[in-house]
Amino acid sequence: MLDNAQSGTVDSILQIGINHHNSGQPSRAKGYYQQVLDIESRHPDGNNLYARVLILEGDYETALSHVEKALEKKPLEAMYWRTKAEILKNLNRPKEAADAFWRGQDYHNAMNEINAAFAAAEPDDMAYIVKSRVHQDLGQSREAEACLLKAQELSDACLNPYPDDRPDPPIHRPLKVNEERRIGQPNIQTHGFTYVIDIVGTCNLRCPSCPVGNTPRDQREIGFMDVKMYERILEKIGAQGHEKKPEIWLFNWGEPLIHPEIGKIVRMTKKNGYHVFLSSNLNVDHGLRDAIREHPDQLKISLSGFNQEVYRQTHSKGNIDRVKGNMYLLKYYLEKYRAPTWIWVSFHMYRHNMADYQLMEAFTKELGFTFNPITAFYQPLEKLVSLFEGKTPNDQKKVLDLLIQHPLDHKLTKMPFYRKAQDCELRYNMISINYNGVVDLCCSTFNDENTIGVNYLDADFDEIQRRKYEHPFCVTCYKHGLNYQALPAEGNKVLNNDQTHMVNNVLAALNSRR
Repeated sequence: MLDNAQSGTVDSILQIGINHHNSGQPSRAKGYYQQVLDIESRHPDGNNLYARVLILEGDYETALSHVEKALEKKPLEAMYWRTKAEILKNLNRPKEAADAFWRGQDYHNAMNEINAAFAAAEPDDMAYIVKSRVHQDLGQSREAEACLLKAQELSDACLNPYPDDRPDPPIHRPLKVNEERRIGQPNIQTHGFTYVIDIVGTCNLRCPSCPVGNTPRDQREIGFMDVKMYERILEKIGAQGHEKKPEIWLFNWGEPLIHPEIGKIVRMTKKNGYHVFLSSNLNVDHGLRDAIREHPDQLKISLSGFNQEVYRQTHSKGNIDRVKGNMYLLKYYLEKYRAPTWIWVSFHMYRHNMADYQLMEAFTKELGFTFNPITAFYQPLEKLVSLFEGKTPNDQKKVLDLLIQHPLDHKLTKMPFYRKAQDCELRYNMISINYNGVVDLCCSTFNDENTIGVNYLDADFDEIQRRKYEHPFCVTCYKHGLNYQALPAEGNKVLNNDQTHMVNNVLAALNSRR
């Protein structure tokens, strides 16, 4: 760690080197960059600039080692990636150069290099992934999707999923009612069993990335859960549930605040000692007071913009000004009823709404709520299966174009890290109940055909779990890598790194238009 005096010295030396470099004297600049690296060997700008001089000298291998040190310090710095891309191009490694140019936001050179890679050898899945990402950032979404479908055909991870290379034995069997759950088992990622209870079987909005907005109404019954039925469900959870203190989600595809007795439902749930989780688009206020008065444990606000013109594209039929007004009202109710409820705003990041990101972040923090942005994703599972099989209807293309990461790209990135030993947590560790009491296969399916054919009140815990594991759609889901499992640290790093580059690319394009 440099002290202030050393830091000042390094900055001064670096600036002298930059001045020589800019005046056409790279050899003199090199000496000053070397002095910087003698003081701080992993100085990011020092290593990148030293690499730039080495490129001029033709010493590409040494240049590569220096720019990689710079990227270790600042893995998202576009300027460093452009340096690396230039080096890889000179080393005749076009596929890697194309990826580096893409991460460096130089799409013209990225496309030139990936085309060179295609001309030099039979392209593999990674070459198609890189080409798709370049197409996407150039606004060529149809070409991007075609590349991803081709990558899926070639991917070894997709052709031969779930390599059995871990010491853990496969665990693909239903959880029993009194079976001990131990954190650390291959199929345990969360700390508690969850009941997803959709007390409202519909929503007031029609968001295009959600099945309520993108699936015909005849695929699922709609309605409100009867409070007496809900009371019986709670009684059964207490008597026959897997554990004493499960988490209760009072939503799935529906908007819980439009239930006429939401306050009573929250009160009943809390009285039984359960953790209550609500999620709302907050376009309604008549249930808000009643819910907050009963102190739910957490409330997530889902939104996708700060200005109406942006927001309405992905929260169809919604009004963001009404949402913001209700956020103020929510703050008032929290204080009035002294509710300890954790409020967090889930800002769904799309390609069209990043100009609103900081505006909503500031607004959220002003109210004292947590701001938690996520890259938007496409649901339900039935739609994703169609997409992965190349059968996406044209009316779904518009919302797919708005996604920062295409679902196929996400699949191809994560599949190499999937493991056969891990079960799907959505079936092992969760029961999803529709408003009419019918048990869904999981919280990500939507069509009535993908329920398990029983009412929660008419079947015991073990029977429900068994039916989930025997459902044929689970086989289809696994085939396409849609089952939910936690990735190892390496996989999360790759996925998060790629998604962050995609977000940065969208932001860079936005800034270039200003």
